[in-house]
Amino acid sequence: MKTGRYLFPTILAVALLLATAAPSRAQTPGTVDATYNPNVTGSYVLTTAVQPDGKTIIGGVFTNVGGAAHANIARLNPDGSADGLFSARTNNGVNSVVALADGSILIGRLHRSERHSVQSHRAAQQ
Repeated sequence: MKTGRYLFPTILAVALLLATAAPSRAQTPGTVDATYNPNVTGSYVLTTAVQPDGKTIIGGVFTNVGGAAHANIARLNPDGSADGLFSARTNNGVNSVVALADGSILIGRLHRSERHSVQSHRAAQQ
């Protein structure tokens, strides 16, 4: 696995998401916040979801966020730092996340087997 290959697109995707989803981080909707850098290492971020409290769940194929170990899923504070209270992790990459109104999240990942089924899991509210 090559590390850092998708770093710029990952940062850009997360920055664009927060520029449109979190008005307090951008003066003009759609403007990229160049100071926002969650420092994701590994391969890439595939999906994001903003929770009702303004925190962002990121999922994909990565090993670290903000210098701390996060296996394929992490939660970011509104300033882009990793939320140290979020301890979910997966063995495989995360293809989709959905933030629910009650604070819990749905995690979808592709599970490759003979039938190529898609599995989803509900994470408890943290």
